[in-house]
Amino acid sequence: MAELLVAPYLPNPGMTVVGSWQLMPFGSIGDADGIPVELRRAVCRLVDAYQVDDIAGLGAIAFPADAQVGVPLAKDTIRPLARALLAGVIADNPPMCVREEDAPANAGHMVATAENAAVWGHPLLDGDSYATETGVLARVADLRHSRPDEPLPKIHPPIELPKPLFGHFDAEVADATHRLLTGRNTMARRLSRALDWYAVTLSNAEAVTVDVRIGAARTALEVLTGSGDETKKLVRHYGMMVGTEEAPKTTFDDVPGFKGPVQLTPDELWMARLCELRNAIVHGDEIDDELWHHDGHHQLDQVHDRLIMALKVQVADASDDGLLRLRLGDRVFPRLDERPVEVARREEEGIDSTQDRADD
Repeated sequence: MAELLVAPYLPNPGMTVVGSWQLMPFGSIGDADGIPVELRRAVCRLVDAYQVDDIAGLGAIAFPADAQVGVPLAKDTIRPLARALLAGVIADNPPMCVREEDAPANAGHMVATAENAAVWGHPLLDGDSYATETGVLARVADLRHSRPDEPLPKIHPPIELPKPLFGHFDAEVADATHRLLTGRNTMARRLSRALDWYAVTLSNAEAVTVDVRIGAARTALEVLTGSGDETKKLVRHYGMMVGTEEAPKTTFDDVPGFKGPVQLTPDELWMARLCELRNAIVHGDEIDDELWHHDGHHQLDQVHDRLIMALKVQVADASDDGLLRLRLGDRVFPRLDERPVEVARREEEGIDSTQDRADD
């Protein structure tokens, strides 16, 4: 049976490849060559049902890069794609821990959340019906249909769905993340589980409380660093991941998780304070308002920025591509500088550069 994989709320990725998947924006489907003629009606009608009526241009379909739309999908390949899309969705979010005057213009229209990375699969039938299933503890199936000469009923997006007018999908980070997730090793398992905690922390759903997000963020970094659950080890591992050997250190007394005076970098101090806040939440302690803030910003904003930073650092280092640490716009000129060096290397090694010219 023909199948379609839809990422209906993805900020427009353009025609791009993520790992073994081709992404095709909703806006390109009408005249795309990769959709068999016999499936085009069913695909277009289902996409129209998902499409959000706004000017942000959300939505894409995904299919194996070496095949056409509609081929049967291996179910165990879908979750790695969804997690890679999450990485690409959040990677270029503007920082929240900045002074108001330093925030990017229209920053509120650039933020994407876990909802933007949702992925759904459908069998492609006659194009006049579809079924959705929602819920976890109480699963609800919903079958909708229409007459052949009428549009399919709309599929309503999540209430909290952001529609980032100026948001960007970071295809490079998504692609590198997918390659790491499919590595079938410890790194792949850690990254996969960490991204599940990222999805909780960086969801826009009001049902996920701030307390829960703090706990999920701490767990996400524990998994990502592979430090174990001891505060001292997590603080040091996080500091080594995102910091440098030259980072200044300050001596602090009575830091939870440490005995006696301890020297911490600014990154390590933040991690120690996050652990203190998380532990207070878990143990039901009263929490001073001061613990909810760090360096002049609420911990929720800190968590947003630092989770994204840690993910990009991990993916960049594991992929041996330091430019992935940068925001998307900051990579443009360094990538251009890399190009002649890469072409020269290929020529020296006798690698055909035809594909490079085609990509240009």
